[in-house]
Amino acid sequence: METYVFPKLGNVQVSEITDPMIRYVLAEIWLSKPETVRRVRQRIGAVLDWAFASGFRELEAPMRAVTKGLPKQPKNDGHFAAMPYTKVPAFVASLRKRGSFIRMALEFAILCASRLGGSSLRAMGGI
Repeated sequence: METYVFPKLGNVQVSEITDPMIRYVLAEIWLSKPETVRRVRQRIGAVLDWAFASGFRELEAPMRAVTKGLPKQPKNDGHFAAMPYTKVPAFVASLRKRGSFIRMALEFAILCASRLGGSSLRAMGGI
């Protein structure tokens, strides 16, 4: 919100925020950061829903049609790039120099040949 919403809508009353204003905020990162734009859109909607429920907006959040007119987002194939196996020993050695629990968990996953998705890495606090 701080990075993408506040610079454009931070000085606008919640009762005055319209579809085109939200679309303008989202359009800047629509193609380059699909996951971020999904979260920003959700958070804008949550703020506007709260404002409506609290009597600060006369109309509900205009989130349903806000993405109309924006280009189709590229499909995410769901795969992350793999590290070449020849680089794994050096990477594991560098992990062992840092003794945190998160890095030990990552080493465990590597040694077990497990695949972690991005959400798993975020849940572990980022690596």
